[in-house]
Order: sequence, then C-alpha cells, then structure tokens
Amino acid sequence: MAAVKGEPAAKEPLVEFDADAPVGAPERRGSCGDAWHEYASKLMADDVIARRLYARIFDEFPTYHGLDFESFYQDGMAEFFNNGIIEARTPSDEDRARWEEQGELRATQGVSCTEMLQVFRILHEEMRRRGLELAPRGRVGERLVLKLFVVLSEWTDFGMMAAAVGHGRVDSELRRQREHFESDVVRRVLFGSQLPSEVFYDCQTLGIDAGELFHAVRMRAAAGVTNRQLEAWLGVPSAGDKRTGLVARIDGDLCGFVRRIPTEPPPAPVGVSAPLPLADLSAGFVAATRAHAAAVTTGDCRVVDLTALGLLPAVLSDRNVGDAMLARYIEPVLALGQSGIPILETVECYLANDARLEQTAKKLYVHVNTVRYRIGRFEALTGCCLRASENFVEVWWALARRRLTGAPAEHAE
Repeated sequence: MAAVKGEPAAKEPLVEFDADAPVGAPERRGSCGDAWHEYASKLMADDVIARRLYARIFDEFPTYHGLDFESFYQDGMAEFFNNGIIEARTPSDEDRARWEEQGELRATQGVSCTEMLQVFRILHEEMRRRGLELAPRGRVGERLVLKLFVVLSEWTDFGMMAAAVGHGRVDSELRRQREHFESDVVRRVLFGSQLPSEVFYDCQTLGIDAGELFHAVRMRAAAGVTNRQLEAWLGVPSAGDKRTGLVARIDGDLCGFVRRIPTEPPPAPVGVSAPLPLADLSAGFVAATRAHAAAVTTGDCRVVDLTALGLLPAVLSDRNVGDAMLARYIEPVLALGQSGIPILETVECYLANDARLEQTAKKLYVHVNTVRYRIGRFEALTGCCLRASENFVEVWWALARRRLTGAPAEHAE
C-alpha cells in the first residue's frame, strides 16, 4: 500500500519471508515470526561467539591487546547488532552515527583501519558459523540460516563502511598532528632552538634513540623526483618502536637527521654532515646545507659533505670575497670584449693542469707559445703573477666563482 502523502514511508524488512511458514505456503511480507525471534535472540546472547572472537581477535591483532574485551564486545559490537538482527531491519541514520563513533574510537586507540575491518570480517564469520550450529534441522532451519546470512551481511557491510568513515576522519587529524609534531622536532634539532633535554625527550617519544650519532641531511626534489622517492631512498620509517631518523620539509627541501646514509646512489644531490650527537646537529645542518648548495650548483648528483667539495662551498657562500676576486681578476679581462674569453679559458685550463704549459696546449689544441702569450696577457691585465701561490689561489677562486654563479656577464666590445 502506498504511503499517505506527507507521512514517511515505512522501512522495508531485509527479508520478506516468514521462517515459520510451512513449505509451499505464501510468505507473510515483513513478518519475522516467533521462530526467527527465538533463533536470533539465542544467537545474539550466545557466549560462544564472544569466546571465539576473543581467541581470534586478541591473538591475531596486537593493537587490540590493550582494549577491554567486554567493553569492546558489548558496546562496540554485540549491542549494535542485537536489535537490528533480531528485528531484521535495515540500518538507520542513528546506527550509522554510532558505527562512525566506534570507528573514531578505534582510531584514537591506535587500531589501524585495516585491522578494524578485519575484525568485522571475523565477527561475520563467527556469527555465521555459530548460526549454522544453532539452527534447527529441516526446512525451517534452512530458512532461518538464509535469513541470518542476508541480515548479517547487510549489517556487517553497513558497519564496515560507517566505521571506516569515522576512523578515516580521526586518523587524518591524528596524522596531521603527528606530522606537525615531527616537523617541529626536526626544526628544533636542526636549528638548536630548545634545550637538549627537551629535544631528547621528544625524540625518545618518537622512537628515536637520542644517545646515538646522526648525520644531518638536506636534499631537494628535482625534475622527475618526488619527496616520497627521497624519503624512500633515506629509508626512514614513518613510525615504529625503533626509528633510524626523522625528516621534514624545510623551505621546500627535505631535511632531517638519520643514523645511516644509504650506500645506493641517491636520486638527487644530497648534502650531509659527519655523524654527530643530537645536541651538535645544528652545526652539522649548516655544513649539510652548504654542501647541498654546492652540489646542486655543480650538478653533482651524489652524497657530498664539505670535505668532499673542498673550497667550493666557500666560493659560493662568501660573496664579499668572491666579488673582490671577480673585480680584480675577471672584470679587467672581460673589458677586452670577446677577445678576453680565450684568455680566461686558457688560464683556467692552465690552473687545472698544475701550471704545465705543454699539457695545457694539448688540452686546448693550440701551440705552447699561444698559451705563454695568453698567460702573460692575463698577468699584465690583472697585475698578478701565477707563479706566486697567493695569486694562484685567488685566480682559481675568481674563476670558480664565475663558473659556478655565471657572473659577471661578459662585456660587449
């Protein structure tokens, strides 16, 4: 019969047959019958299901060990199923809200969504199994079991979906809070902005042995390389009782500290420090940052520290010295216009070949007298002598600064 206009339509029962009806008799639509009520009530009050659940859930899933089973079973499972299954009705919006609350509760208790859904599966299996054991023999028993399977599947699917929504809502918030806390710890360690005792305590809370030595690291995602790939290369787990380090994003770079540097080639340039105690990592991070900047500038896609780069980090970072060297040794030559470029190239090759004229000439495919002329011309323009060690180092610095920074621009004639 159609619902009266303005009145809500009555809910349809999940199963439309009467378990008490004799074989061949017409079904009474919407009737559960005395046999179903007695069967379902006995099933829901049965303590065998509870014992089996306890044996399976609290043995297979460690995250459930700290939960009170009686509260978990009565409040979290059985109570929600009782009325719905006994009445064989469809779940309501009120049921959805209660299942979502259970999902939120499991998330705050540290139960993963995967384990929570597996528990639903186990509950479904055990109730189905016990339902078969308690069903009377004959056609009536077959009808009862069929009805149980239909109702139970509907409620289990509904509960899983609603609980997953609630779990995901809380889990996302907890993940954001955890990431924020970890990022804050990384910054305080790398910038030395808090007392060591407080940092040590926070690191221990995150599963990091604060008594170990760590490398400060800095790396940057490049073309075709993501931060996720950088994290995977570092091998720093996101959680666990024994973590090997911690990373966070700082100014677009992936920064942090790790106990071990992987031996595999990195997907992008990596600046690292020597292994240091947590209290000294702020100085190590400065070194790692300088090494990383030099590696990025030179395109050196490997793990580098300051010892491997020599003076290049100083050439890049000491701008005042660099500008002075450029003004004295580069700009007078570039003032010649295009004719000054071969002179600078010859001087740079000469220094790279340990001031050997013949080796430089072979490298440039010119006569040795051409090399002598260009060297002499450079010394005359700059007022230096490349045989003097001080001038040798200063000219190398100036040429390295020009090569790494692209400055100053060549003068037009």
